Amino acid sequence: LVTALAANAVETELICRCGTSHVLRVLVDAKPGRKYARDRFVDLQHLKLDVTPDFEKRTIRGTASLVFRPIALPLVKLELDAIDLTIEKVSVQGATLAEHHVTDEKLVVVFREAIPADAEVTLAITYRAEPQQGLYFRTPGMGYKPGDTQVWSQGEPELHRFWFPCYDYPNERFTSEVICHVPEGMAVVSNGSLLSKEKGVGGLSAWHWKQDKPHVNYLVAMAAGFFHTIEDKAGALPLAIHVPPSEKEQATNAFRDTKAIIEFYQRETGTPFPWDKYHQVYCLDFLAGGM
Repeated sequence: LVTALAANAVETELICRCGTSHVLRVLVDAKPGRKYARDRFVDLQHLKLDVTPDFEKRTIRGTASLVFRPIALPLVKLELDAIDLTIEKVSVQGATLAEHHVTDEKLVVVFREAIPADAEVTLAITYRAEPQQGLYFRTPGMGYKPGDTQVWSQGEPELHRFWFPCYDYPNERFTSEVICHVPEGMAVVSNGSLLSKEKGVGGLSAWHWKQDKPHVNYLVAMAAGFFHTIEDKAGALPLAIHVPPSEKEQATNAFRDTKAIIEFYQRETGTPFPWDKYHQVYCLDFLAGGM
């Protein structure tokens, strides 16, 4: 029998009785507000982002498409994390949309009929944003060299909600695609393998990356800009480093040990690097040590 007695606001006294003859009193810290992982009502299968950054205005517009299946119970309402996003259009395949509305922190999508458990649905959201977090521009208007213009993401732990609507919590994993439209001469780096690079309209080119291995939301990565790139391989694993043109003289020396490090870990663990590539991107004035 375990009896808990409140000693004060900070401590709790536990009285453990074994039979009737032994009493053990232990004082333990009571941490206010127990924390649990967020409840999941859907199993997110795939996220596809099709985005166009505006480097002059430091804004982004695009469409986020999410493929999901309700978990265990029928689903009438889906809430996605979205802060300071202007939602222009919401459409659904595999269900019927009743309405959607936006709160300070959420995009709430309501369906006309409950979606059966495990039924697959695709939700497409067209939006635009001027992100203050999650996606960061480095442009001449901010004092950077014109040749070093870039934009890059940093979503850890829950910051991607500032530039695309999503399930922004690390207890869910899904595959992903990123299609990014940038001015000719720029490059885009993202998760997985490069499926295509095509010229589009208005002097833009579209880079299409796809990651077919599941990962958490904050690991969605996108960096675009003018890069000096050095490529190599560690066995069959593609390696690359992408640096601003102003840093190209330092690139080879700064990353000279990358190949040896990758080969060391593969040899010592007996396990090949599991992802499609190992690319490093030099992000100007990054917010932390590395991501």
